[in-house]
Amino acid sequence: MKMSRHMNKKRSNTSRTLSTELALLAFWLMASARYFSGVSRVTCIFRRYRIHFSRMFRFARMHALRNLCVAIILGLAGSVSVHGAIAITQNPNPNFCSSYPSTYTVGNFFITETNTSQNSGFTKNQTGATLIVGLSNTSFEFKPGAGTVTATGTDVTIVSYNITATTITVTLSTALTNTELNSIRFNNIEIRATAQAAGYIKRSGGTFKIDNKTTKPAGTTSWGNLTSGTPMAYSTSSATQAVTSTVFSGSTGNQIIAAQVTVTGTCNTLNATALSFNTTGSTLPGTDIVNAKLYYTSNVNSFSTATLFGSVNNPSGAFTITGNQVLNLGAGIYYFWLTY
Repeated sequence: MKMSRHMNKKRSNTSRTLSTELALLAFWLMASARYFSGVSRVTCIFRRYRIHFSRMFRFARMHALRNLCVAIILGLAGSVSVHGAIAITQNPNPNFCSSYPSTYTVGNFFITETNTSQNSGFTKNQTGATLIVGLSNTSFEFKPGAGTVTATGTDVTIVSYNITATTITVTLSTALTNTELNSIRFNNIEIRATAQAAGYIKRSGGTFKIDNKTTKPAGTTSWGNLTSGTPMAYSTSSATQAVTSTVFSGSTGNQIIAAQVTVTGTCNTLNATALSFNTTGSTLPGTDIVNAKLYYTSNVNSFSTATLFGSVNNPSGAFTITGNQVLNLGAGIYYFWLTY
């Protein structure tokens, strides 16, 4: 009986500890899912309950767990790249596809410390330093004056910021000591494309030190990729008659001509909704042709009846076959096949 009571007590303690840890984990996930107002809030949760999470994950040093916390949170927010003691949550790629200049699209990106030991992260005791963010390609522009720059945590102060078409210049200061993981956030920044191109948002200069260097992150590091393409558009169409063999009376599905539709462009899609033909050259089309069908084989130049576009009964003279086919493979030739 004593052994049984001891085992029950041990099981009860283990269950209570696990329940506490799971409750804390659930609380942290809820805080993270609400897109936390600052890294400090979640860091505080870990600090307060460091014993439980240390047992749960078996980390010997708490700063390693704190770094994991930030990495997971940033992962929830968007695409993240880690560089030394900082992590960059990138602006989502707008994938511009329009006439240019395009309309502006709104996005967010931010840079967050993952370690504050020694000279890691945002270097301590900086006054009036500047962080300049720009664009790698002149075919993209910021909307002047649109958006804000803010800081989370208590160790970084945004003094001022200025958003022009080509740069975002932030003046900021840091505290004498770095006690928490801070973040510099670029909110509701508007970007447009002025031509077809590829580029990215980057650090382009300034005196602000990260990991005790004014060159981090490097100018080749993306804070958000940008692409702009040429919308797909109809170019030309033509027809060829590859099969000229005899067609027997009463037969159906005979290949008559192939129609080639050529489109240009690299993005967006087109819809083919109607193709027009003519029975000129046929002896008695009104009685000889019971049905005309049009098939589609995408960009494959080979006859197939797998995909029917549309059909017309008893065509005679000029006729149009209607349907709805998405052309979404970019520039090139799309094939349609007319059968009687």
